[in-house]
Amino acid sequence: MTAIPEGAIWVRLPRFVGDGLMMGQVLEPLRAEGRVLVAWGPEPVADLHRGSTWFDHAVGDASGKPGILEMARLLSRHRPLALLNFPRSERALLAATLAFVPLRLGWTDGGARWVASRHALFHAPGHQADRYDELLRLGFPGLPRLEPRPFRPRPEAMEEAARLLAGAGVERPPLVLSLGAAAPIKRLATEVLLEFIPLVQAAGHPLILMGGDSTFDRGQAEELKARHPELLDFCGRCSWPVSGGLLALSCGVLANDSGLAHLAAASGLPLLTVFGPTRLERTAPRGPHARSLRMEELDCLGCLEFVCARGDHACMRELRAERMWELLASEMAAASAAGP
Repeated sequence: MTAIPEGAIWVRLPRFVGDGLMMGQVLEPLRAEGRVLVAWGPEPVADLHRGSTWFDHAVGDASGKPGILEMARLLSRHRPLALLNFPRSERALLAATLAFVPLRLGWTDGGARWVASRHALFHAPGHQADRYDELLRLGFPGLPRLEPRPFRPRPEAMEEAARLLAGAGVERPPLVLSLGAAAPIKRLATEVLLEFIPLVQAAGHPLILMGGDSTFDRGQAEELKARHPELLDFCGRCSWPVSGGLLALSCGVLANDSGLAHLAAASGLPLLTVFGPTRLERTAPRGPHARSLRMEELDCLGCLEFVCARGDHACMRELRAERMWELLASEMAAASAAGP
């Protein structure tokens, strides 16, 4: 890894990949200026950005949750110009204060007013990405409004993804069914996916399953493969960078509200994200061909509960597969017409 120069802008990222990608999307004006950007956070998140098109350097935490003095020593060695502390934790801001980092950005309602040189309210109306953008512009006023470039992982991850697809006999860009989500209640019901799969296959697209190694992801993948053994199962088999490579080589994605959905949107892919208990107004993935869908007729949408109060989980069980395919196919056609 090349040495990190003094005067770089360090961006503290959270443990949730989706949030980190929304944060990374607002940094395009700094990238366009040629600023040196350093992704700094938990190692799995830092590894996704290591060698990517978005960051010049990536630094993963040496320990699971580094102490403030450990973080301060790291910053002191590299002498950043600024720390963008997008997570709500103040530990990195305290470390930056001890390390005499000149520009420190953080959230007022998390206590950053005492240690940040610029701060904004985290809990404000609107999409969370707009809050990140607002915080960025407090420290760097006058930045132009720019659409983020497509995210691509490091070349080695792209090559590994291509090898995986070739080894599985996939000869054309596949469509991805993303099964994962941080909470079970955010996941699309298996029966809806079983209605969706034949619609994709009728259009001639190979299908791959992506997700984590959780009991739910593995169990749902096995249920789907029991009915459709031709499905290719990559759940739990890929690191975040290789997952980014697989998405970049795909033609479209159907996803729950999840990190993979945000990764697909950041990659510029045709994407349909299904929402139920979470709030798309605040966290819907943003991208040139990203769409979101929810059952508008329900009055309990965005409940943010871990257990369905209705008892039937209708928001993720009663979606129409035909409508889902119609929306995703429309975005795929638009992306194809737009070209590279």
